[in-house]
Amino acid sequence: MLESILLILYFTIFSLFLIKSNLIKFKDLSPAFLIFAFSVKVVSGICYGWIHKTYFNGVDTFSFFKDSLQIGTTFFQAPDYYLYHWMGFTPDIPKGIPVFIYPETNYIVKDFGSYFLVHLHALPVVLSAGIYNVHIIFIAFIALIASINTYRALKDILQLPNVVLIFVCFFMPSVLFWTSGFHKDVWLFLGLSLILLGLRFGKLSKPALVKIAGGLLLFVLFKYYLLVVVLPSLFAYIWSLKQDQLSAGVKFMIVHMGVLGIIFLLEFTGVFSVTQILSLRQHEFLSEIGTSNIPSLEPWEPNFWGMLCYIPSAIVNVAFRPFFWDCKDGLQLMAATEIFVFWLIVFFIIIFRNPAQSEQPVGFFLIFFSLSNLILVGLLVGNVGTIVRYRAIALGCLAIIILQLVGIVKKKLKPKNLI
Repeated sequence: MLESILLILYFTIFSLFLIKSNLIKFKDLSPAFLIFAFSVKVVSGICYGWIHKTYFNGVDTFSFFKDSLQIGTTFFQAPDYYLYHWMGFTPDIPKGIPVFIYPETNYIVKDFGSYFLVHLHALPVVLSAGIYNVHIIFIAFIALIASINTYRALKDILQLPNVVLIFVCFFMPSVLFWTSGFHKDVWLFLGLSLILLGLRFGKLSKPALVKIAGGLLLFVLFKYYLLVVVLPSLFAYIWSLKQDQLSAGVKFMIVHMGVLGIIFLLEFTGVFSVTQILSLRQHEFLSEIGTSNIPSLEPWEPNFWGMLCYIPSAIVNVAFRPFFWDCKDGLQLMAATEIFVFWLIVFFIIIFRNPAQSEQPVGFFLIFFSLSNLILVGLLVGNVGTIVRYRAIALGCLAIIILQLVGIVKKKLKPKNLI
């Protein structure tokens, strides 16, 4: 009963905010549409929790939720223990209170994103009464803001039909599902959307820099290693703003080839081994036990040549799995269907593409960010379920650019207001 009351209460509060607030009004997105999109994200988040609890024994999402509840309990019932830890001390664990057991410093540094996530979600515990689905309301609202930001950033730049852009930004299945749960993905989606809003200005003005900095901060807090993917594309975008004889595509290619060259030099000179770090991270992923692990997957050699030789396998794993013949349940079948449809669309785009499409630096940013992200996931992850989640946002970005290249879609769907 309490859960239903709180769900209705917070859904109503956020819906009224969507209707009344001037912060997120947009001429092509009516209040009715925003409330509908918010509802879809809430339902998706509740399904996310139900699926993980029913089929995967809760795994990460409910482990994170449990930790957040314990942090909330620790703050209110053992404030001295809580504050001492923040001051760098190691106080004795109080007896009789289910306090949060703080991990060692090495773990916090290694997986700071998870550590920060559970502390962040401890804030609304006092408002949620410790109910998982009530937290989903807050997560769905963050995901909605990220979708709105992405739509606003790309609406005028890429000039896609509203119905196409709205589908990809708000309702693309993998992005919708994986950014609706109690996890880090929704915050990464928000960070990327802020960066895209900053790039929308087409110049490095103060508002643009503030938004880009905010997006980068979220990447640092939740998955700092993704800066290796974001920063080269961001640097190439800034370079592409300068008018000269080189095209935007050439500049992006030069920057990313330069990054590979730097990695090679660091490896060759022995100054710093990027491949050792990535290889160690891959071993950690491969050690995870699960029913969706890719069979007979061998780790790559921890050197530059080993990484390059493994890239073809990485591309196959991240771009095409799960295969239909490997699916073990309905969820994997859905993921296999989505990736099959995605590449089917790519096939028709190659045939019907519009060769007169103008270059857009933001488009190249999305392409190189997405491809770099996908290759990184392929290099590290050997579990199909994890691959599907990790590639969701990158696949959504790539889908936007692929649809931008479709001349046939532009002919059949004229830009107009959806609502």
